[in-house]
Amino acid sequence: GLLVSEIIRANEITVDAERVRALVDEVAQSTMLSTYVTSKIMTPNEAREVINLPLEISDSATFSQRDYREQYFLGIYYGMLLFVFLLYFYFFLVLRQKVFFYYVFYVLSIALLQFSLDGLSAQYFFPKNPWLASHVVLFSASLTLYFVTQYTKDFLDTANHFPKLTTFIFNSIIILAIAFLGMSMFNGFIYQLVFPLVNVLSLFATLIILFTIWLRHKKSAPVTSLFT
Repeated sequence: GLLVSEIIRANEITVDAERVRALVDEVAQSTMLSTYVTSKIMTPNEAREVINLPLEISDSATFSQRDYREQYFLGIYYGMLLFVFLLYFYFFLVLRQKVFFYYVFYVLSIALLQFSLDGLSAQYFFPKNPWLASHVVLFSASLTLYFVTQYTKDFLDTANHFPKLTTFIFNSIIILAIAFLGMSMFNGFIYQLVFPLVNVLSLFATLIILFTIWLRHKKSAPVTSLFT
């Protein structure tokens, strides 16, 4: 009977501790949200756009270990992007071909997108402008979509091999990407609407690119493995 009582009491303490931790998390998030609303003169919905909720609270040791691993892999990732950028920028300077121009800016836009998703743009580029730090994610995503489509058109020479596909599909994607670039600077409903639209259009563009590669192979005009 004593052992059972101790087990029940231990379980109650564990449950209470979890409730307290959940309450602390909720209070911390509410406090941060209120701070942005009052200090940045924002509505609650606008504040939620510039800070990522819900927050994850951990002890200092766990946070340090996770931060070390993240910084290590981020260093490798951005180092690879920098190498690719410098290599293809050199090709562009030497050969003066549009395909390298598009690829250079494609790599830059990807780097900016990932930089923003990792929170580094807010930390280093826009530390005093949370609105811009939030909207640059959507802007860089639209920019990536634009340049990858232009690069694909030029590299796969779709204008000669598939003129109808270029006219109706690729050009439509480019026009929509440009429209999303402008819409990414809006707030409220337009901002919330463009996010899923960019994701859907990016998936559609990926499928079209794969389909175009398949068509090239079918026409006995295979695509080099260097296409990335």
